[in-house]
Formats: sequence, C-alpha cells, structure tokens
Amino acid sequence: MRIPREFYIPKGAIKVADRHSDAVAYVHTNARGKPCGMVFFGKQSKPVVNYQFRSEAERERVIRDYFGRKQAWDARKREARDEAKAFQHAAKVGDLYRTSWGYDQTNVEFFEIIEIRGKHAILRELQQVRETTGWEQGRCVPQSGKYVEPRYEGDKHGEPIRRLIQDGRIKIDDVRTAWPWGKRVAGAVVGAPVGWTNYA
Repeated sequence: MRIPREFYIPKGAIKVADRHSDAVAYVHTNARGKPCGMVFFGKQSKPVVNYQFRSEAERERVIRDYFGRKQAWDARKREARDEAKAFQHAAKVGDLYRTSWGYDQTNVEFFEIIEIRGKHAILRELQQVRETTGWEQGRCVPQSGKYVEPRYEGDKHGEPIRRLIQDGRIKIDDVRTAWPWGKRVAGAVVGAPVGWTNYA
C-alpha cells in the first residue's frame, strides 16, 4: 500500500517550491520549538529529507542544497536525453553482438543484426559452437546465419527482436546487454571465443 505524501506533511507546514525544478519543501516548527523541514522530488510520496535542524539558517542551507541536487540531476537527464537523440550509430546488417551475464554461472548468447530500422536493430539469436575446457566451463563462438529455433510449440525463443542501438551496446532486456563481437574480415565477422561457465 502506497502512503500518500500528505501523510508526512505536518498540519500548518509552509510549502516552499523550487523555481528551477520540481522539488518542493515543507517547513514547520515542532512541539519543542525546533525548526524542521522535509523535501520531496517530483511525484515522490516519501520525502528525501525529513530533519529537525539546529537553526533556521541550517534548515535553509540544507533545503537549498537539495534543490540544487535536483536541478543538477535534471540537467544530467536532459543532457543524456539530448545525447541519445543526437547519437548516430555505425551498426550494419550482419554485425554480431554477444551477452555475458549470470550470478552463479556465466551465460553467453550471440545475436546477429538482420535489419536496421532507423536507430533500431532487428536481431536474431545465433546458434553456438561450444568447447568444454574444464569442469562446467568452456568457450563458445557463434554460427553466423544459423539461428536459434523454438524449443516447443508457441515458444518465442529465436524470434526476431527489435532493440534500440545505443553507444557501443544493445540492451536486450533488464538483465542482458549485448556488446559488439568480432571484426569483419573479407566480408565475414570473426572474433575470439567467449568463456562460459555452468556451476549452478
């Protein structure tokens, strides 16, 4: 259950809004006569600051500091957004990408770009050639042009996926990020084997 912002704001608190961001503060004096204040960012219901201060001057300083932090955070977000809009990728059809992820084991997948649509790549996962080099570990390379097949009826494994091409990487999902693998040599992409483990 989400607790609304109003739950944290004492009755009679004075609202102070930052003119340069969506941060807002509420100031009040507690029952002991001490200056108190809290700061919220954006639509957050829980305050990022909720302090009792030694003086009104300290309260003002802290609130200004947190307003400045929010302004800086917003500026970084705008800069990152502008950079993303201006970014021009150099990815090409046939380029290969690989993932390497896992907690108790190292999972590796390879993807091939089969189509470019603006700033997005259409990818298909590739089959692998694997070599065992030790207990539950080894190396693998992709088989260009040989795609992963569905494992059962209705399985979407191996189907083309559309993903944004970012600066030097392609985010597959919240867990996996793919990075370029290999270099083009005489029209083919070749690269070093990638290590995998399967200790789990």
